[in-house]
Amino acid sequence: MARTSDDQSMTSPVKEEHNDADYYVPVNRRLVVAFALALSMFLSALDSTIVAVALPKIGSDFNNFEETSWVVTAYILTYTAFLPVVSKLTDIIGRKVILISSILWFMAFSGACGGAKSMIELIVFRALQGIGGAAIYSGVLTTISTMVPREDVAKYTSMLGASYALSSVAGPLIGGAIVSHIHWGWIFYINLPTGLIAAVMIQLFLTYPKQTKINFTEVRNRVDWIGAFLLLAASLLLCLSLQIGGTPGYPWVSATVLAPICVSAVLIPIFLWVETKVKEPVLPLSLFQFRFKPEAASTHVLKLDSDAAKNYVPPQNPNFSVMIAYTLGLGAAFFSINVDLPQRLQVVDSRSPIRAGISMLPILVPVGVISPLAAILIVKTRSYRLLLWVSGALAPIGAGLISTLNGGADVIGGARTSYPHLYGYEIILGLSLGMTITISTIIIQMSVKPQSVGIATGFQAFARTLGGLIGLAVSTAVLNARVDSKLQSAFPDSHTRELIVEGPTAVIPSLSPQLQAEVRQAYNSGYSLVFIIIAVWFSAGILATVGMKHVMPPPAAKDAPANEKPIALQDVEARDHASIHATD
Repeated sequence: MARTSDDQSMTSPVKEEHNDADYYVPVNRRLVVAFALALSMFLSALDSTIVAVALPKIGSDFNNFEETSWVVTAYILTYTAFLPVVSKLTDIIGRKVILISSILWFMAFSGACGGAKSMIELIVFRALQGIGGAAIYSGVLTTISTMVPREDVAKYTSMLGASYALSSVAGPLIGGAIVSHIHWGWIFYINLPTGLIAAVMIQLFLTYPKQTKINFTEVRNRVDWIGAFLLLAASLLLCLSLQIGGTPGYPWVSATVLAPICVSAVLIPIFLWVETKVKEPVLPLSLFQFRFKPEAASTHVLKLDSDAAKNYVPPQNPNFSVMIAYTLGLGAAFFSINVDLPQRLQVVDSRSPIRAGISMLPILVPVGVISPLAAILIVKTRSYRLLLWVSGALAPIGAGLISTLNGGADVIGGARTSYPHLYGYEIILGLSLGMTITISTIIIQMSVKPQSVGIATGFQAFARTLGGLIGLAVSTAVLNARVDSKLQSAFPDSHTRELIVEGPTAVIPSLSPQLQAEVRQAYNSGYSLVFIIIAVWFSAGILATVGMKHVMPPPAAKDAPANEKPIALQDVEARDHASIHATD
């Protein structure tokens, strides 16, 4: 529906003066575009995990081991904090513009990271790279949800779920291989050709109707700058405390850790109040409102034309809030697995970084295979609650089984880890993660209106990463406390125990065989407790979904005209048009 000239000055910066169907990618291009988006997602998520195994080498090259953890922390901080903000910008400016710009930004600072001449340079470039990673993630999920009719979103979203999970698990494997054979800078340089391929494919194959130029004055006026600043500040401070709390020199009770948490706790309610006062909030609080009525949904669907299912606009329902709670638990468990399992294999069983990465393959492969199947099952069965509950129940079982594994040296009667058992338990986890990551993303997309998909998926990613930081903080604190208590008899000196906790893989080889066995078994006990906690995180997430409602878009009519806009979308457009002029 075209707008009049008087209307054009008040529309979004990139004016989409076309039916939603005009933005659908032609069928013969969809797989190519989906592959490019999955490749972009892979880059964004990979850099959260690939660097960890290279930190000892980076610290050695720069002769600075004290600040190596900030190479990972800087990326995660900006990546997490900027997700909700760039998600809103994606909705305002446009998907393709944000997506290609963010890939180029990400590539530029990837190259800068690879060529960094000091630790400070590397940390700064990693922080800037994280902003690009957040924008890529948001742009990819928004694009995939609008480039096809809503009933087809699930099967294409599954490719992104697989890409995200694969990159998270494969990060240590790829990083270990690079560090073992070539310079650590190639951990960042590999993003350049990969990002270029993705950007070119998106530019060539993601075609939209002709759009007018971006009006930057309008962007400035529409962005909720105060809300964005408050959210960024609160997120950065909270994530900072979660990252450094419990590490050497930063006990949880120290002012350095508690002060940012307290300031964040003050900023969050101020941010929520601001969001109720602005015209276009960074985070629309209406997403969290519980207004679902099954009978209203049925009436809503019955009023649609036969072809309305292609762009079905769901009524507001509680599933968004429910899935955010679930995502917090999933993120806490998922991040802990990616960090703690490879570390366990290195510390308890003396595996090299690359061998520890290879041992993660039983998780990686099922994730890649099962994610597309999850989308197919949703489309075929027109159901997602049972699929989420069944697949989600497998995760705490797998984590609980891993907690039963024994390890350590044979010197004092311990037993090496049974790898056939470990691989079997990992497969259970991989099957669960492949299903749940994809299903939860699809549910989020179906729980909000099309114009809110960007901010909704961005906030889901924010919740996943925030949950991950909380999970890692808890796991690290529990692990260190358990190891310290187990080693008190063998190492009465607290300073010696601190040295072991700070760098077990470096200290253990210097000990006698008997003491090595003591330390490895202490860590085996600690990691067993960690995986019990991981099982609890998974279980808490599933319990949070008890209140989930089943809302599916109606099946599309086979003979529906592609260019006719459903009544529901006409109503949405009319409301948006009215709200724009109400602010004039």
